Amino acid sequence: MVFASKRGNLESNRFILESKSLFAGNLCAETYKTALLHKEAALFLSFLSKIGLSLCHLIIWNLCFLIGNELLPI
Repeated sequence: MVFASKRGNLESNRFILESKSLFAGNLCAETYKTALLHKEAALFLSFLSKIGLSLCHLIIWNLCFLIGNELLPI
């Protein structure tokens, strides 16, 4: 009887440890997925800012060109 209760305790302890490790594994996996999403979002925002900067540069250059042609017609 004592042996059976010790075996039951060992099995329940093993179940608790497996549950905790499964929870920790899921938590790590979710944290990793979140980090990947944040990295992808940061890369996308960086890409958008580069496009925006290029467009602003192009618009400013064209405005300067147009203003220059208006002020100094050839």
